[in-house]
Amino acid sequence: MANRFFVWQDPSQQPGNITWIELNGLEFYKLVSSKEANGRYFITLDNDISPEDDVIYIEATKEQYQDWEKTLSHHRYLAKFYGKYEIISIDATPSNDLVQQSPEQLEDVLTNVEKGVVDVAMHETLLKAVATLSGKSREAIIRKYFESGGLSDREIAEELGIKSKTFEKRRERALEALRKKLKLNVGKSKKSTK
Repeated sequence: MANRFFVWQDPSQQPGNITWIELNGLEFYKLVSSKEANGRYFITLDNDISPEDDVIYIEATKEQYQDWEKTLSHHRYLAKFYGKYEIISIDATPSNDLVQQSPEQLEDVLTNVEKGVVDVAMHETLLKAVATLSGKSREAIIRKYFESGGLSDREIAEELGIKSKTFEKRRERALEALRKKLKLNVGKSKKSTK
């Protein structure tokens, strides 16, 4: 695999009448680092299918560069997910080959993807809100709802070496602070305004 660099011999030429010259790496670097490169665009032509092929750097028009950059950004976005997920078309009709080759691609009608996404977002939001609480309030919430394994306020208070009422008040104040941060009306009735 080699890097090859092609530029227009005359940058003022029209795209239909271009004469190309090939530069070596140092010459290309000097060109793109110079003032002469202002207003000129270069794209990289390579692929994921045959990584042993040459990588070609080529001069392009502004429109070609913008199309290439858009495609490259989309490709990079999709590449983030290829290791974790497999992207398939929801319009594809499963065939017997698909069922035999990749049963994990079949739709799981019992899985509610939207609910899962919302749950993750809510969990992250809650953790961020808890992190903003003062030390004792944060400890009360974490102990009670994340670490206790179902222990009562009294049992958690004993572990902390404080009175049960002290822990209960601390937990209630922390929950109220979270409600305000998250703007929740859980367990609160709105007063009607007439």
